[in-house]
Amino acid sequence: MRTTGRSGPVSDYRRRAGEAPLSKCLGGPNPPTAHPVPRPRRTAIDFHCHVLKYACGDASRPQYQPRHRPGEPPADLQAAGELLRALAAPVRLGIVRELSSGHRRVHELVNALRVSQPLVSQHLRVLRTARIVTAHRKAREIEYSLTDEHIAHIVLDAIRHAAES
Repeated sequence: MRTTGRSGPVSDYRRRAGEAPLSKCLGGPNPPTAHPVPRPRRTAIDFHCHVLKYACGDASRPQYQPRHRPGEPPADLQAAGELLRALAAPVRLGIVRELSSGHRRVHELVNALRVSQPLVSQHLRVLRTARIVTAHRKAREIEYSLTDEHIAHIVLDAIRHAAES
């Protein structure tokens, strides 16, 4: 909104369209005969539907191909780096090794790894955030399991390789 002299606040779109100031539209002298039609507001749902329409392969619009920036690794290598970064702690490797044989509760992991319960919980939070493990509530306890068995193969192969060296 901008103010101009005696006419009071006047919005730019009314001034460009040659319409009366807002104060005149609200019952002042010489009200305009036709008000501009307001555009419908776009909600978050409208935006997401718009994005999904094109993300799902709408034939009327060419597919968006993300550009590879120079000096930045491709998306698949970045995802693999994030996975390995989430596994880059000895306690997390031990957790994955224990979970490779089946579901475990936190107290079972504490006993197997011989570390404190808060430390195990913190590492489980990192693994949950990276979607390496999933949590299922069983009564008062939470049972953890691997989301993908390929992770167990990666960790077990890394442990075997380190033992051979």
